[in-house]
Amino acid sequence: MTWYEILFRLGVALIIGLIIGFEREHHHRPAGMKTHIMVCMGAAIISIIQILISEETIAKIAEDPSLSEALKVDMGRLGAQVVSGIGFLGAGTILQYRGSIKGLTSAATLWLTACIGLAAGMGYYFLAIGAFVIVMVVLVSLRVLQSREFRRSEVVFDIDIQDKKTAVDNIEYYCNNHGIKISDITVEKSGKGDDNEIYHCFCKMKLPRAFSPDNVIKDLIREEGIVHIAEFSE
Repeated sequence: MTWYEILFRLGVALIIGLIIGFEREHHHRPAGMKTHIMVCMGAAIISIIQILISEETIAKIAEDPSLSEALKVDMGRLGAQVVSGIGFLGAGTILQYRGSIKGLTSAATLWLTACIGLAAGMGYYFLAIGAFVIVMVVLVSLRVLQSREFRRSEVVFDIDIQDKKTAVDNIEYYCNNHGIKISDITVEKSGKGDDNEIYHCFCKMKLPRAFSPDNVIKDLIREEGIVHIAEFSE
């Protein structure tokens, strides 16, 4: 395998991981561009290492046929470890809130990104690009369909706030002005922050059809006392 081919395969993995990660980060999911790039490229590197090991083993056997019984190559061993090992990273994106399990789509996307990286590293470009296209169609088109037809009336937001009273008052004021009903809100200390105490807030809102979670996030992040906000979802 030439250095040009190695760099090309890593480039394919980089681009695929970047685009998938951008889609996830754009919608405020736990794993974003950097994570997906690292996962996809890491899997591709493992595939390339496996190929290089195989080529080196074959070359040594060609030089000395007596080594054929001593040297064995399992082309799928390293890749199998990636597929199973990525589960630990994916588990970090799964959260539970009052009986609801969130983050499964993010975990599955990380796992699938690793599989695509393996395919790119092995040189199966048609498989890698085909899988990538299908993934993007699923993530984008189904999101549009859900937002238009099957969007849940209630959305949970994960919010980090300073100055508890001011932030909560601003959230309630915003919701009242935009016809958004707050069905549940819980605030607890997060342990973050040095000078100013950071509170962790879970806020369940019932959104009008004209509003999307992204609209709420873009508006509330500008309010005083709100440090970070994201949709608590898959």
